[in-house]
Amino acid sequence: MREDPDKGIAIAGVNIQEVKNTGDIMNILIEGNKRRVTESTNANLTSSRSHAIFQIQTKITDKKKGAS
Repeated sequence: MREDPDKGIAIAGVNIQEVKNTGDIMNILIEGNKRRVTESTNANLTSSRSHAIFQIQTKITDKKKGAS
């Protein structure tokens, strides 16, 4: 996290993507998991050294009216 004079508190590397369906969401989640890196430790051979936050915001649209 960094303080940006224009944006306020910002998190480096945050990526916002618009999706149209659950398949799009799953593809992003799968791609994110491929990019994760694990390292072994004395406690666990596949201990994860990466952290991720996956946030989904939904918008309900009335298809008959075309409004949200």
